[in-house]
Amino acid sequence: MNRRDRLGFLVCMAVGLVVIGFMAYTTYRERLRYWRERAVETFTTTLQAEMVYWGGSKSYRVEETELSLAHIDSLERGLINYQAEVRNRQVAMEVEVPHERHIHNIDQRFAVRQAHSEILRKIQNLFPDRLQKMWNASLAADGWTGRTAVSIKAVDAWGCQWRSASDGYEQMARADSLVTRYIGLACEAGVTGYLHLPWWRALTSADVSLMILVLFVCALLAGLRADVVALYRRLWRGKGAAEAIAAEGDDNREVVYVVATPQRGPVVYQLDDRTRYNPSTCLLSGSGGEVRLTPLPDRLLQGFLQSNDHSLTHSQIYDLLWPGPNNYYPQRLHTTITRLRRILDHTARWTIESYGDTYRLKAQE
Repeated sequence: MNRRDRLGFLVCMAVGLVVIGFMAYTTYRERLRYWRERAVETFTTTLQAEMVYWGGSKSYRVEETELSLAHIDSLERGLINYQAEVRNRQVAMEVEVPHERHIHNIDQRFAVRQAHSEILRKIQNLFPDRLQKMWNASLAADGWTGRTAVSIKAVDAWGCQWRSASDGYEQMARADSLVTRYIGLACEAGVTGYLHLPWWRALTSADVSLMILVLFVCALLAGLRADVVALYRRLWRGKGAAEAIAAEGDDNREVVYVVATPQRGPVVYQLDDRTRYNPSTCLLSGSGGEVRLTPLPDRLLQGFLQSNDHSLTHSQIYDLLWPGPNNYYPQRLHTTITRLRRILDHTARWTIESYGDTYRLKAQE
């Protein structure tokens, strides 16, 4: 494998790795989005089931408590807190509920929220390990393979606080925080669920197999690159038949044939009985020996051989060697023409002649 083939192979493999990286990233982001949406639903459902377990019933009856909403400004719901007056036989107080906690409470009905406060007073704390196991089991039923954790912070009506967390909470980062649901009114607990999904666990065996297949196809294309180029030239550029050019003489026109012959894939140009040119290896061989062309003379010689009458104008050469805008380089064009002419004069019985703003490849007389 020569240097050009190795470079083509490395480029194909690099393209394959970029494609695989993009596939892995998009697949991971999509799976993570799905699991985060699914986890929010199951977390809220599990937390409600846990409160039912400790309360004993889905319908809460609070006979000793009356709730009255003291003030809600409906025009500025996002800017104010909620003031609620809580009264029962033991205590009567004003309770301030922040707007953020109000909209993220597991139940919007004040009576039920006060009942939750009564439950929190009785059990003092929820059990985060039990809640985390129930939540993880609900996700695992759908194929979840990541990690979860639960953290609970409770504050009662007098400002006393306590914290509790499940196993694995120390391994979670702040970015893994998924959702926080609040329980109660006079006695309040904030329950936060954490979700972590490593990228290697988000990819299934089918995803990995598809990525390996993409890499294999890129390696296969790298090996068949020369055959693909030759097939393209043969089908779309008409390089399977003989081409004729006319070499002008003093009294008549001599027809010289340039034949493109396939040799197991790559096209080889037979300029005459002794002169051959192989574009895939950049080798030009003739009566004067064999030489490997550098990139610019190689592309220029291919341009001459692929043109209809083996002639190229200055603008065509500029577009061939230096594609793009502002590609006017007369000195570089002259240098490249001179270099290729010297190679042809030394190796083969061919030369490049100038006709105004046109250069032409022709056999020496």
